[in-house]
Amino acid sequence: MAAAGVVAGSAAGVGMATARATIKLWLGFPPGRSGVWSAGNGPAMRAAVIGAWTAGEDVRRLAELVRASTRLTHTHPAAEQGAVVVAMAARLGLAAGPTGVEPSSFLDSVRPLVREADLWDRLKIAAECAASGATAEAFLRAVDLDAGVTGWICHTVPAAVFCWLRWPGDSRTAVEQAVCMGGDADSVGAVTGGIVGATVGADVIPREWLDGLAEWPRSVAWLRRLAERLARTAEPGRNGPQAALPLMWPALVPRNLLFLGVVLLHGVRRLLPPY
Repeated sequence: MAAAGVVAGSAAGVGMATARATIKLWLGFPPGRSGVWSAGNGPAMRAAVIGAWTAGEDVRRLAELVRASTRLTHTHPAAEQGAVVVAMAARLGLAAGPTGVEPSSFLDSVRPLVREADLWDRLKIAAECAASGATAEAFLRAVDLDAGVTGWICHTVPAAVFCWLRWPGDSRTAVEQAVCMGGDADSVGAVTGGIVGATVGADVIPREWLDGLAEWPRSVAWLRRLAERLARTAEPGRNGPQAALPLMWPALVPRNLLFLGVVLLHGVRRLLPPY
């Protein structure tokens, strides 16, 4: 039943690997067998929350939760390592604050956790470019992504890390620069927003972004209540199961069908002239 809710409540335009994994859950596959061989960026988009939630715990606990979250949908080693990097970035940002984020310290913290050469090489370039004050365009040229960031986690995560390290105290600029990199812009923007949000806090989110949020039947107030409840579970002695927040969940199905149509129409339009 819970898996069915995940499928029904998934956002329109969800990645193929995540869609396949959630359908497998819906069909009764256990979580240990639902993941598919993919290094897409779905795990990275949900990892910042894990990093912030485990800020007061051992890194091994962070890695354990990231592994469980990742392998639910993606089983490629790069997916897990990319997600761990995002979680560690959020953890460091929360601890150091916007004025205490140092590219070299970040690299030192994640080096033991990254074994994928492509991911590590681009993370080093991201840190170097951020430390030198490079533009987003210069970073993209340095990692051969002039045409935009792909949906591969070894591209997405370094791009998001660059934006965070380059503008750690300016959430608006960091997210806008991430989106303007092109390619899989929504994913890069989401990962960047999660890391920068952990660094500077929710109060700095631009008001017009919140006013323009279209997440019905979820509202900004509902999302805040969910975040507050999650934060309370991180307190000592408060990490037990929580009752679900009331939500008109049947409305998610027609909503997502509507947005899926919008996504598909947008994709078809990009295939037609003028390109």
